[in-house]
Amino acid sequence: MLDFAYPNMLDSQPPGDSDDSRRLPQPGELWSFWDLMKWLSITPLVDIGDEIVRVRGLYFLDESFVGKLGQNQTLVPKFAQRLKEVLGQMADACEHFDAPEMAKFLKDHATDDDLLPTEWAVYDTLCKGFWDGIHGKSIFVLSRASMDLYRERKTPFGAVVSRAFKAIDAELERATECLAFGFSTACVFHLMRVMEKAVRQMGTHLGATIPDDADWGTVLSKMDERIDLMPKGAERTRWSEARKNLWHVKEAVRNEVMHPRKEGYIQDEAEANFRAVKTFMQHMASLMLPPPAPAPTAATILPGAKPVPKSGG
Repeated sequence: MLDFAYPNMLDSQPPGDSDDSRRLPQPGELWSFWDLMKWLSITPLVDIGDEIVRVRGLYFLDESFVGKLGQNQTLVPKFAQRLKEVLGQMADACEHFDAPEMAKFLKDHATDDDLLPTEWAVYDTLCKGFWDGIHGKSIFVLSRASMDLYRERKTPFGAVVSRAFKAIDAELERATECLAFGFSTACVFHLMRVMEKAVRQMGTHLGATIPDDADWGTVLSKMDERIDLMPKGAERTRWSEARKNLWHVKEAVRNEVMHPRKEGYIQDEAEANFRAVKTFMQHMASLMLPPPAPAPTAATILPGAKPVPKSGG
């Protein structure tokens, strides 16, 4: 298949949007069926298949293409040239399909007279190797919704969350990729790693010292210490509520994911967890980022300016 090179996913441009229209598909790319049809050069491939069959028939149906010399079978020049052409086309197709070893093998037979197949069984073996070589590429089909999700994998929770929690970018991208490709249990696993990284960042934001080997529970305890030092008010209440929610996530989901208490997660469960974590992360981002600055007024832009009187005043 077009390798799902997890976690090495690459951005892509389909052929036609790039200077190199013959560029091979890269791991993790999304190509439309039309782009694949263009890249695979469907018409020449069909022509090669047709020529392979025709040449095979010549071994049996047209004796004028085969001459005999004693006990050795040799090919007349016209047939030899046609064999070289079809083997060369097969070699080119294998290079196109990223099967270099088979391409070299076929090219050697196409360019060396001594290696030209004088018997149909040898030719048939070469043909089988050709088809095996190009069958090594398959297509992973995604639904429209999954494709849209995958394309948004860099910031699936929005730009605000990305700004607030820089440490989660890689894990969140992995979680989104897994959800798009249907790896539901892996998605939930990465979501919990997203949450754990966010918890550590929140603890550091509060001024707590978080050891490298601290687990989720330890980090929450460190957060408690800092929250208790806050003056009573709306800010302390918001942080206290966030801390309680983090504890519930730890007990209800995180422990279940990290320990074999559950066989796995189906896609619906992964999607539900993804939505829940998204909502929670967006809420926590509001604690991490400073409130937006008030809109400027005429007085702040032009000191001494008088307010504009209301109409009818």
